[in-house]
Amino acid sequence: MNRVIASLVVAAGIVASSAVSAETIKIPDASVEVWYPEHWNVEKSNGIVTITDPNEEAALTFLTIPGEKLDEAMNALDQQIAKMATDVAVTGKPQTTQINGMKVVVVDAKGKVKGKPCEISAALVLRPNKKLMLMFGIVESAKMKKHEANLQRVVASLKPTK
Repeated sequence: MNRVIASLVVAAGIVASSAVSAETIKIPDASVEVWYPEHWNVEKSNGIVTITDPNEEAALTFLTIPGEKLDEAMNALDQQIAKMATDVAVTGKPQTTQINGMKVVVVDAKGKVKGKPCEISAALVLRPNKKLMLMFGIVESAKMKKHEANLQRVVASLKPTK
């Protein structure tokens, strides 16, 4: 997923206008909403939203934590990724970018899900309400090309709610 969220963010401007569907969900406490593909599954539990493709080859998870402390945010992110992936190793340095006017810090990693190699991208989205939204994507390495377009659309659609 070599810099998946980072590359998805770059592509966001290109595909943002094509992300049209009634399938949107609000992320609790983050004051954002996101589009997701029809037939993908959405799970909401304890303020965490996870969107997965029907075959569970790709997943995007969103959660909000109070405060703007990077250490706390990184610990929360590590805990969430550890619930899904093992053997996680960071593959690059954090990058700062923007998604629809929101400041985002992105870092990439590799790991395994159910023993299969996967690509991981994690992002901290700074919100004006003194909260951080954590967003991370995990995709089986062998299935990245299959899901890339949908993942680009999801990330491109992330926007503040009014």
